[in-house]
Amino acid sequence: MESAVRFDNKTLTAFGRQAVGLDPIKPPNAPKTLEQIAQTWREQPWWNQFRGVGELEGDGTLKMYIENFLPAGTTLICGLPKEGKSFLALSIAKALTTGRPLFNRHGFEVPEIVPVLYLAAESGDGALKLRCNKFGITEDKTRFIARTLTQGPMLGLNDSDIESVVKSMRPIIILETLIRFNDGKDEDDATENRKLAEALFRLIAWGARAVIGIHHSRKDLNKGNPSKESAVRGSGDGLAMVDAVWLVMQDERLCQKNKGPNEIDVVGWGRDFSPAPMRLALTAKAPKLPPGTVSYSPGIVSHIDTKGDLEWVERGIVFEQATDQDIERLIVKDPSITLKQIVESTQGKEWETRKTIKRLGYHRTRGGKKGKGATQWVKNA
Repeated sequence: MESAVRFDNKTLTAFGRQAVGLDPIKPPNAPKTLEQIAQTWREQPWWNQFRGVGELEGDGTLKMYIENFLPAGTTLICGLPKEGKSFLALSIAKALTTGRPLFNRHGFEVPEIVPVLYLAAESGDGALKLRCNKFGITEDKTRFIARTLTQGPMLGLNDSDIESVVKSMRPIIILETLIRFNDGKDEDDATENRKLAEALFRLIAWGARAVIGIHHSRKDLNKGNPSKESAVRGSGDGLAMVDAVWLVMQDERLCQKNKGPNEIDVVGWGRDFSPAPMRLALTAKAPKLPPGTVSYSPGIVSHIDTKGDLEWVERGIVFEQATDQDIERLIVKDPSITLKQIVESTQGKEWETRKTIKRLGYHRTRGGKKGKGATQWVKNA
């Protein structure tokens, strides 16, 4: 016998609607209704291998392990060689394993302590231990666990020991550097990049909460107007697979090959959130040091040595990088606008703005008769 009402004893089923005349009675050989078909689906072994929207985990918002910085999924930390990528990664590890805000900064809170698995494929125990000690990374192996080349060749991402530690600890994984975990040799090969992407997704399927890959940028990176495409070296598939990209750029003009302070601009792109650019300092000028103070170089002191972390630099945050068109639009609108006013309007750097104006073909000249008028920008003939 077929039920005339559903489980709530109030709503009529298809058979109930037919019984009271609301729906026509179908002959025995009539096609099955969707409800009848769905009932057969629920009885199949595959049904519980998939989830409806209401069954999906989470509360419908983006899961962040560091607010405004690190989402669940895959994140790349990119930059040119020796510009601070590894230091940023260790700062992230420190925040995750202590539960303290990243850079000790409001807005970068860590909702929960998460263990970190650090796979250093380009260094041995000594180099990693030195840096960990400087940052004050915990010696608690249940919170920070690593493998370096001192233990032998780096394990592949499909290794059974990697699978075991990920399934057991459910860590956030840091890969230094990402290319060392790519079985192929050509970063621009789409097929090889897809294999790497599959390996990263497999780590997440095993239980990794997030995977952070330290990666190089393209050599033609324009620091004055960086793009996500130039931030990530290799095939475009590398961009398609990630949830966030952070680009580290050293201020070379300020650093002067470590003769001056070493500060980095960090700009990002997110799939489901909008990262705000920031500036961090690795070192600072300290001309008057107490006797016996260990300095990074004459008159320069390391924040990592003295404070155990990168230092936040208070500066106007540029939420969008000024483009050539933005600068030219200001000049066309007001040819008498000064370089200082352009810099203030775009919140850029004076030397980068000057280079952009030169690239656009503008120069300053006196206007009016015999060049006695106000100074204006004129485009080269």
